[in-house]
Amino acid sequence: MKLFYGFFCLILWISIFAGPGWANELAAQSLDQIVQRFDRLEKMVLDQKAVIEDQNQMIANQEARLAELQADIEEIRGRKIDIKIDDDQMKQLAAQVYEHPLVERENYEWLGGLKFGAGATFVGQHAYNIHGAKRGEDETDASYSIDLEVEKEFDDWGYAFLHLETGDGAGVDRNLADVFASINRDADDSGNLITLTEVYYEHYLLDHQLTLTGGYLDSTIIMDQNEIAHDEASQFLSLMFRNSVVTELPGNHLGFRGIYAPEWAPWIEVTSGMIDGDLDGNDFFDTAFSFAQINLKPDFWGEDLPGNYRFYFWHNDTNHTNLMETDRVWDENHGWGVSADQCITDTVTLFSRFGWQDETVSNAEIAWSFGIQLDGQLWNRTDDRIGIAFGQVFPGGDYHLATTKIGQETRLADTEHHLELYYNYALNDHLIIGPDLQVIWNPAGNDPEFASSNVVIAGLRGQVDF
Repeated sequence: MKLFYGFFCLILWISIFAGPGWANELAAQSLDQIVQRFDRLEKMVLDQKAVIEDQNQMIANQEARLAELQADIEEIRGRKIDIKIDDDQMKQLAAQVYEHPLVERENYEWLGGLKFGAGATFVGQHAYNIHGAKRGEDETDASYSIDLEVEKEFDDWGYAFLHLETGDGAGVDRNLADVFASINRDADDSGNLITLTEVYYEHYLLDHQLTLTGGYLDSTIIMDQNEIAHDEASQFLSLMFRNSVVTELPGNHLGFRGIYAPEWAPWIEVTSGMIDGDLDGNDFFDTAFSFAQINLKPDFWGEDLPGNYRFYFWHNDTNHTNLMETDRVWDENHGWGVSADQCITDTVTLFSRFGWQDETVSNAEIAWSFGIQLDGQLWNRTDDRIGIAFGQVFPGGDYHLATTKIGQETRLADTEHHLELYYNYALNDHLIIGPDLQVIWNPAGNDPEFASSNVVIAGLRGQVDF
């Protein structure tokens, strides 16, 4: 206001001294400038007002959206959400957990990436008409085993595994003299002594096409596998259906294995390896158990119904006694086998095995088995399973003739027959319990030295996974 007043006085003095014409002209120019400035200011005010109105509208929209989200949250809180995560997504989530800062902090580093698993298996069996030490009598026995597993994945290039086991009780097998296939494959009669079952390291090459494994291996796991007949804790309990009876697997010891699964042929997998045959670590290559296996995985029934057809050959370099020439104690053993499993529907899977070994050094020459597993979805019990299998063991010709040559009573060497039926009833996600029934015809080849007659074994098995 003072500036305007001073400017007005200046104009007045100029108009007095310079004349009225010039003053009027100067005053008109000044008024035009003032009007233009007010016009600009008015336009700025109107623009700001429009911006404020737009912002108010945005705020109103956001408030409405927040109200909608709040309503959705309240609805979700009362809704049951079914989240399905496949194996690949689970592995990704697990990797994210292992990379979490908590795993890297002090006092938590020992957890970094390690996975722990534990399980316990309990078996009780009653054998009717058992032979052996108590010929013709019944016998009831029990056993249990505990497994502890630790594993570690090293990014996408390596894997380490440790398996410890303990247990007690030999089961009814202690009274079944010289049957070709044992009844309770799970029995760990170690007197509660903790033993090392497996410890090994795997390294991946060629984008996981080649896997190299070395360490303390379990020969019953690295070959002759089967999807529904290879786990005595939850599948068939008898050795007859756990592995081929005529494959002379040495057990657990130092060894190595290689697996080649080419990307260009996803339907084939080639495995080969060696394990110390006499289980003492000495003269490894002179006493090694070696094998080679080809697994064909065709999709006869479609991609959703997988199948495996494994063909393998093996050779055991440890010393064997020739059955017909007992002074020959340096012979070797060899054989071959087939192990197949095939899903034919979402709820039905079939399996079969066949094997042969050298009869000159082996009591049993040929064995075969066949079975089926039914998924509990058929009777609305998704986690339940039923399994039934039948198999035969054929003694070798030299086994039959050997006793005649040395003047003893001739062995009958009849075919030993096995039947097993089990049911797994899932009480919850961690406990499975169910009956197991086995029948053996011509146990031990029906030889007078051992056999009485057929044997029936009724049992109950429980499996707890921690």
